Amino acid sequence: MHVFVSAGCFFEIALYFLKKSDICVRQRHFFIKNHHHLEKNLF
Repeated sequence: MHVFVSAGCFFEIALYFLKKSDICVRQRHFFIKNHHHLEKNLF
């Protein structure tokens, strides 16, 4: 589990949880996209 989260990623996560519509559909795509974003920032 990634501990470090950039401000941009944190903002995206906050926005994501603010609008929980279609969470079951969007959850997988969001976390896959965010995972690549975190990897690009970390490594």
